[in-house]
Amino acid sequence: ILLIDDEPLVRETGKALLEGLGYTVWTAAGGVGGVELYRSDWERIDLVILDMIMPDLAGPETFAALMAINPHCRIAISSGYSGGDALEQLLARGAAGVITKPYTLGELSRRVWQMLRG
Repeated sequence: ILLIDDEPLVRETGKALLEGLGYTVWTAAGGVGGVELYRSDWERIDLVILDMIMPDLAGPETFAALMAINPHCRIAISSGYSGGDALEQLLARGAAGVITKPYTLGELSRRVWQMLRG
């Protein structure tokens, strides 16, 4: 799983929770780094958890870049907001679903499992 989020606490917490569930986790501090990491290792990454709002490359632009690398990329949108046009557009463009921040272990476990099986 690749977790792309500009907030250090979100990355560290998300990584710890996901590793506790048995997943291998890569992290990136922004869209640019996330796209570079995905480009170099996309065949080993089964799911990307993507923050919507980042300073270097926003969620929609990062989403497009990831999909250009692998059109079958599973991308979960991570947001502290409940909706909005940008989120709805990404879901319409093939995002696997939404994981709402702040993460809880139970919700994260359930949503990731659903998206990986999905």
